[in-house]
Amino acid sequence: VPESFLQFCADCFTPRILIRDNIAENKGKAMGRACRRVLCQSGFSTPYDQRQDFAEGFIGTVCRLTSFAMVYSGAPMFLWRYAILAAVFIYNITAGWYSTEALWATPYEIIYGEPFPDSSIVVPFGCAALVLLPKHQRKKLGTRCVLVVFLHYATQHPTYTYCFWSPRTGKLLYRQ
Repeated sequence: VPESFLQFCADCFTPRILIRDNIAENKGKAMGRACRRVLCQSGFSTPYDQRQDFAEGFIGTVCRLTSFAMVYSGAPMFLWRYAILAAVFIYNITAGWYSTEALWATPYEIIYGEPFPDSSIVVPFGCAALVLLPKHQRKKLGTRCVLVVFLHYATQHPTYTYCFWSPRTGKLLYRQ
């Protein structure tokens, strides 16, 4: 595990802090030495408890969805945080079995008491899209739209708002 962490730091970026759980491969001194070597603070989360299985299962599912989205789209590594947002959104509107309630439902349904309004809005992470430019940015004979990349569903904005990234300008665009 320390070798994998050091390779990740060399290939991608070095985190400022690494929070580790208390499983055997993370408790040894080798991982602490690896963190000190790359000037990364290291700490432990709460001790392992059987109740953590559900949370770790959820995190594992989101990580698998995110990894698939990143590989499938060929997105650069700095877009991983947006892939996580897209994966969580997809997870929240996908039905699963809830044994305590004894029903098939989506997490959205469990929280809000009604199904998600329209699941047809789902588009693949990293897909290309054409976004119409606002009138003040258009020229008479210039382009009317710009090629962008879909990142995530903007849940903090009105329903059906998407977040796009423009590789040309490097800016995020929010459009319905």
